[in-house]
Amino acid sequence: MRVLLEGARALVNNRILRRVDVIVDQDRGIIDRICISPPRSSYDMKIRLDRRMIILPGFVDIHVHCRDWRQSHKETIETCSRAAARGGVVKIFDMPNTDPPLRSLERVYERLKYGKTRSLVEYYVHAGVPENLDEINEYVRIGIKSIKMFPEDIERLSATGEMGKFLSICRRHDILIVVHCEDNEIIRKNLEEIPHNIDNHSIIRCRESEISCIRHMLSLAERHGNRIHFTHVSTGDSVLLVNLAKKNGKNVSLDVTPHHMLLTYELCKSLMERAEICKVNPPLRNDDDRDRILISVITRMIDCVVSDHAPHSLEEKFREYDMCPPGFPGLETTSLILLSMWRSGLIDLVDVVKLYCENPCKIVRINYPIVREGESADLCIVDTCAEHVVDPGSFMSKARYSPFKGFRFNVKIIATLCRGKIVYVDESYLSMFSH
Repeated sequence: MRVLLEGARALVNNRILRRVDVIVDQDRGIIDRICISPPRSSYDMKIRLDRRMIILPGFVDIHVHCRDWRQSHKETIETCSRAAARGGVVKIFDMPNTDPPLRSLERVYERLKYGKTRSLVEYYVHAGVPENLDEINEYVRIGIKSIKMFPEDIERLSATGEMGKFLSICRRHDILIVVHCEDNEIIRKNLEEIPHNIDNHSIIRCRESEISCIRHMLSLAERHGNRIHFTHVSTGDSVLLVNLAKKNGKNVSLDVTPHHMLLTYELCKSLMERAEICKVNPPLRNDDDRDRILISVITRMIDCVVSDHAPHSLEEKFREYDMCPPGFPGLETTSLILLSMWRSGLIDLVDVVKLYCENPCKIVRINYPIVREGESADLCIVDTCAEHVVDPGSFMSKARYSPFKGFRFNVKIIATLCRGKIVYVDESYLSMFSH
């Protein structure tokens, strides 16, 4: 089946927005032709789009928590992938802090097989640091390209003297190390001295704990030559440190989230019916750090943007501070925020694609979606003049709450294609796709 997408503009080669028609070969899952007014013989079905709509490469999110297994009450891979598709995301990287966690070859392999049969979009994982570091050699055999390090991993490997071995094995296989950087020693000290409540979360997990960890990991990167990616960076000083290391030739990169880019804890607290929804690690910071993160995105000091989609049940989020899990869903809002920044003139459309499509793929070394003949038909269609208010009650994710509840956007994802298959259509546009 060859489907003609007619009447919209497309970001051809991910660089030039042109009025063209796009023919998708659904059987082969590729973009068959990009042209103007193709002959009727070249397609089997026509979808008539509007001139206010644009066809973009599908987005890629390299920081997602799909939960499932013993945490299926929070989210499943299926609901996570539906949320991704609704956000125009066609590739996701699942984090290894599942239950049970992905810290062995057997478990990682099981998760990959499990995920690929249940996800509507392309599914990948970042493996966890295994107890037996020699298993990393086997990770490579099953296609693992990256390992996620949590603060407890950094602490354990440092305490056991195995950090050098870990870095050596990863360097040998050119494995990317994705780091959640916070210094547990600083956090433990703060927990002993500061009252445990949600208002003190950003003081307990202070900005200095992130900066200290980043300094430490950058020194290891310099000494051992590893590729290191710092995820959900939350302070302006952290951004400067990583960019300075890049200028000095270190193979490092960083990403930020929309919530660290747009929210402070005080702002989030004022918007939410319960402040506990705002709990996230690393915490939402103050006005200064929020503004510096946003400016860093605008001035191209950030390599990519991630959602850090971290769903929990509301019952869990409303527990007392120490028992309240950090995080909230983000797959259905991240692309809207970036596209709204483009519509507001803060960033270019090409920057949106670089931040949430091309650069994430380059960092993890997979092929990125691109609007070009012969490439995989991984696309999203955007209405650039649609008033859209974030309503978590309509989320595809099981976690139907958001710190962006009530935010108004002037863009909307109306459809997503993954390898030529339509995996999402907004209900308001169903008639357009039903011919």
